[in-house]
Amino acid sequence: MKQTADQRPKAIQPVSPGKWHINYDIEAFTDEETGREGWYFDYVVVQSLKKDIIVNALVRKQYSESEEFAILRKRQAGMDVGEFETYNDYVESMKIITNQILNQ
Repeated sequence: MKQTADQRPKAIQPVSPGKWHINYDIEAFTDEETGREGWYFDYVVVQSLKKDIIVNALVRKQYSESEEFAILRKRQAGMDVGEFETYNDYVESMKIITNQILNQ
């Protein structure tokens, strides 16, 4: 579920010592009824700003560890290659988002 904010959220937002929100898929919106402007976004909570930690948190938002292992096992067995391609495209897109966030 998308979160909303009145002001554009920062991509990396400290929450408490050792915890950050990683805000992504940030999109402006205007409420047609009220004219109110704001921002939709998704976020994950991480305890490190290391690239692999952020990518993992973003992937876990979509795929549980069990789901990920099942997809990889099916691919290894030559089954449901399309599902693996969808999963792999998602992971690659999360790597791109992470690089963009860390390089701001």
